[in-house]
Amino acid sequence: MHQRPWAVTAVALVCLVLLAAPAMAQPAARGNLVVQVVSQKGEPVSGAQVRLMGPFRERDHTTAYDGIARFPLLKDGVYELQVVAKGLERLIHPDITIRGGQTLELRLVMRGQIP
Repeated sequence: MHQRPWAVTAVALVCLVLLAAPAMAQPAARGNLVVQVVSQKGEPVSGAQVRLMGPFRERDHTTAYDGIARFPLLKDGVYELQVVAKGLERLIHPDITIRGGQTLELRLVMRGQIP
């Protein structure tokens, strides 16, 4: 039997490269958006419907007791935010730029009277 040490080495090297490639590839960092919705008096608006529209899909959330809605793991891009709450004027916030690895915090003031 005639051995070919170079062939064994080549096969081992190819296997090593194929196994190492996924480990070396890092997922793209995602950005986060934290929105706090408050009244003109600075009171948190709970139960507001918050819609984030972007280049990849829409996401809907309802603000919690503290007026906060969180949108984690967003892809880079420009988004539009719409907020609707009973008794308050609809709020549209265009051109929100999200960048990977960053958390953008917005405090939005809605006009009108909370019922």
